[in-house]
Amino acid sequence: MFRRLSRLAFPALAAGVMCGCRENLSEPSSPGPDSQGPTIQLVPGSDTTVTGSTLNILVTARDRSRVQTLWFYVVGGNFGYPPVQANDTVLTVGYAVPLSGFRNASFGFYARATDLLGNETVTGTVTVLVR
Repeated sequence: MFRRLSRLAFPALAAGVMCGCRENLSEPSSPGPDSQGPTIQLVPGSDTTVTGSTLNILVTARDRSRVQTLWFYVVGGNFGYPPVQANDTVLTVGYAVPLSGFRNASFGFYARATDLLGNETVTGTVTVLVR
């Protein structure tokens, strides 16, 4: 009798129906609400010395709630770049900065990004020395 009962009871226990605990089983919880702005990576980073006529800068923004807008700013330059609109978890944009106005001087650049929930991140200014 014991063997017969255990064979019958095991499938029921495995299914969680005998203990009434099936409703207590749950999937792992998802991360909480997103209250952080996108993470932003700028390449090249600070303390970089460059030569040539153009500096190519790569800006990558990441956010689990999707990047909505990315802005790129040059500090001290008399030109600008339009914002880039997106709807993706990763957005990478390349910028070509003309160096003619920065010979033997330094300049800075930074980026700002927002996600679809309105969270915003602004990077610190990256300083580059032009030779």
